[in-house]
Amino acid sequence: MAHVALVVDPDPARRERFVADVRRLFADLPGTTVAEASHGPLACVWAAGPRAPVDLHGDGDSLGILIGYGLDDTDRRITARDLLDRWLAPHRPPVMFDGYHVAAAWSANRGLAVGVDPLGMFPLHQATLGEGPAAPLVVTTTPEVFRCHPLFQTRIDRRGLAGILLVHGPLHDRPLLAGTSRVPKGHLVRWTADRGAHFEEVYCLGRTLPAAGESQADIERRIGDAFVRTIRRHRPPGDDSSILLSGGLDSRLVAATLAHEGIPTRGIVLGQDDDFEVRAGTAVARRLGIPFEVINTESIDGGFVDRMRLVTRFSHLTSAPGADDFAEGLALATSVGRFLWSGIGFDWVFEPVSYAEGRDPTTGCWTFDRMLAYMNRWGIHRDRLPALLGHDGAELCGEITADLRAACLRGPDAPEIEASRIRWDQRVRNHI
Repeated sequence: MAHVALVVDPDPARRERFVADVRRLFADLPGTTVAEASHGPLACVWAAGPRAPVDLHGDGDSLGILIGYGLDDTDRRITARDLLDRWLAPHRPPVMFDGYHVAAAWSANRGLAVGVDPLGMFPLHQATLGEGPAAPLVVTTTPEVFRCHPLFQTRIDRRGLAGILLVHGPLHDRPLLAGTSRVPKGHLVRWTADRGAHFEEVYCLGRTLPAAGESQADIERRIGDAFVRTIRRHRPPGDDSSILLSGGLDSRLVAATLAHEGIPTRGIVLGQDDDFEVRAGTAVARRLGIPFEVINTESIDGGFVDRMRLVTRFSHLTSAPGADDFAEGLALATSVGRFLWSGIGFDWVFEPVSYAEGRDPTTGCWTFDRMLAYMNRWGIHRDRLPALLGHDGAELCGEITADLRAACLRGPDAPEIEASRIRWDQRVRNHI
């Protein structure tokens, strides 16, 4: 949908060079328009698709940008102007907005706040380049942007690399480049002239315990009601939406609920006619009466290598390579909407999947070793990884395994619940 890069840097020459280099970088993104805005020491550059929702607000003292959409606690869709009141107002704690977005609010007197949706699905990374409050801050949706700043020194974080190779996604928000981090879910990146850059926690992903005496049927009804309310709440303006249909549980559940609620959408099914997902997705669309089209992504393999190089360059191995097929398929679709429904997170929100991943079928108990073995199925086998990493490979693998175990065991919830939060960060947030 979009990439964004922001810098707070008091040096005009460095800012100008950063903006110029980011514009050249974003020019490599096909089908996007590159734009920029600035105010004092802040500069912002973004590349957005032709239908990406972009809202910009600026006046003599402040600047706000919202890419995507956000909902406040009254279900009202917010604007870039709202960000200034809700994130930078003095003596008023900031809030997170529901939806899917990346947003920034800037005031010459109150500083900067940058954030995404509460569950951290929109990727956001940050780096402070130096020491002290005056050190430049870079916040971006792609780690490749850091290399555009003159003060950034490119070094591989070997702990970050080891985590990515072990589980096919960053562990503990630690990506490939040293000195950078992915912004934790539920946090804003804040910057003020007197304090410099820091994180501020605004939202915490909790769990809902059953009420006393609540039966299994009551729980199912409560979760079902919450799910339907969520679908209604996020209904896009004009019902201009599509859904990727594989026929699997997630997309099938969303599509059926949309049909039951009378919310129109259009289905997009990716693959060849004899693929199981095409046959299943087609059956679901026909059963629900949803108009759909089938896009054969197998026919676009001619540029696969170049596309994967571009994806890897912008993601730094922090997202699923299969996302390229989704992007190319959507680009070929004739009925794609401005908004895209997805159920990717439902089985993680409603049921801690990592409990099943770590459950020993013989004892019925969750164990860390079983969960780690399951996570490693998407990475390089942990018996081979130390040799691949080199002389300190065994030490690196031992450290990240110990850190992962400690994170599962430190509480406050049971290890299998804490593991669910870890898996959300490590897997779900890196598959958009």
